[in-house]
Amino acid sequence: MVTHNNDIEALIAVFLSGEATPDQAMQVQDFIDESEENKSYFKELENTYSITHGISTFDIKNKRSVWKKVNAESKNEKTKIVKFSPRKFVFAAASLLLFAMLTTMYLLMKSPTQPIGTAGNDKPKEKPLKKQAFFAQNSEKSIILSDNSKVKLTKGSQLTLADDFNKKNRLLNLKGSAAFEVIHDEKKPFIVSVEKLKIFDIGTVFRVESHSDTVKIVVDEGKVELRLNNSVLKMSAGDSAFYVIKTDFISRYETKKQRKNKIFEFDGTSLKEVSQVLSEFFEQEIVIKNKEIEDCPLTVRFKNEDLITILDLIKELMDIKVVKNNKVIELYGKGCN
Repeated sequence: MVTHNNDIEALIAVFLSGEATPDQAMQVQDFIDESEENKSYFKELENTYSITHGISTFDIKNKRSVWKKVNAESKNEKTKIVKFSPRKFVFAAASLLLFAMLTTMYLLMKSPTQPIGTAGNDKPKEKPLKKQAFFAQNSEKSIILSDNSKVKLTKGSQLTLADDFNKKNRLLNLKGSAAFEVIHDEKKPFIVSVEKLKIFDIGTVFRVESHSDTVKIVVDEGKVELRLNNSVLKMSAGDSAFYVIKTDFISRYETKKQRKNKIFEFDGTSLKEVSQVLSEFFEQEIVIKNKEIEDCPLTVRFKNEDLITILDLIKELMDIKVVKNNKVIELYGKGCN
């Protein structure tokens, strides 16, 4: 066996401990490449280090190009020079092992019942649930969910549900339009969220159609409940309703029979009288909150229009504000326009 100086032993020790700089690592590689004897000597030291530290050895092979690249990237950084004492490698390895053992014993004595790496009574943070997303990008997309419910997404629409869907509940978030054919399960409610509106299935085939700021809900079979803030609207097969996102407003559409040949014609009619007529016909309480607009005249004609469309037009014509407050529609304004 060839005798080597203590400096190369100490350098290899630093290399095997993972503390070597790129320059030091390249020196070790140069030493190994000089001869087969050097290579065998390195292997002996590596095996000794592995036994004393309880780690697996690795095949260094030729990583000169890697070290050169690392060295080139860090050449502008100031390298810390490490001086080695002329001790033999085996003594250095034994010292490192003793330090590791003492550190472990200290940590165990400090917290005998607490796993290392945890803090006091802090519970490990739960990982956020991953979500599944379905997106109908260029064409309509048909989906069969894990509960066998069917969804048909309209082009440009997106449906999102959590990974625990169909375990405790069935929550979905819809952006856009879709048709749902739901397998009813009382223990796992099927709830579709559209902005703040929640659509609760009660054994149903229903459609959700988004048009800019307004969302239309149509029930083809069964029943649904629309819930928005404190308002609840129950719907059955054949019913339809609309949700205005900006004003947090939900209301039922009239049936085709109700809308047929329905004409409202106001000719200089006061806003107070207009609101009374609309309230009676649509069975919806409408309250004027500012007295200064009660006598403002309105001249307009509506034919086969729903309440929300009529109110939207009046709002624009008279420059007033329309607010849905629980079950009451409130009208606000500063004066006649």
